[in-house]
Amino acid sequence: MVPLLPSLPWTGPVARRGRRESCQAASSGGSDTLHGQEDKPGQPHGTIEATGVEEHDLPPNMREVVGDLEVLKHKGDRAYYEFTLLKGAKPQPVSTVSLQLKKVDTKRGKFTLNVTSDDKTIEKKDRNVNEPIQFYSGRDHMLYELVVWTLDKNKATGYVSTPKTAPVPVTASPTASNQ
Repeated sequence: MVPLLPSLPWTGPVARRGRRESCQAASSGGSDTLHGQEDKPGQPHGTIEATGVEEHDLPPNMREVVGDLEVLKHKGDRAYYEFTLLKGAKPQPVSTVSLQLKKVDTKRGKFTLNVTSDDKTIEKKDRNVNEPIQFYSGRDHMLYELVVWTLDKNKATGYVSTPKTAPVPVTASPTASNQ
């Protein structure tokens, strides 16, 4: 059976030189441009804007790609809702979910809380401070993220991150409650 790795360290020319020296030697050995990648005077390269091509001049399938890129660009947009939970209090609505703090261990930096979403209550037990808790909620199964920053004796503070396209929390307006 042949060993996979040699028993002696490799002593080739790259091993004798430092990593930085070998990278410098490799980059100075040839030209900095690849074949067919030469710069043309007055023409920057790398972006669609730099080529001067307008979106309406693109073929139909390229227009779809540009549109898809815009959609993907905005998919990462998130809304943040900060909260402060008290131990033993009723569930507190935060965005479209409700949170209830059950236990706090400040010595170990752990906590237990109940997350109520879509008429389901899930207990998140013995979680650490600054540990992201991710769950899906809503009809479209959108990713929510919950992070607790600080723990006190009977209090936890943090935030819930929701997609911008998620439903907005419903708040009671003063005129609606009077009717």
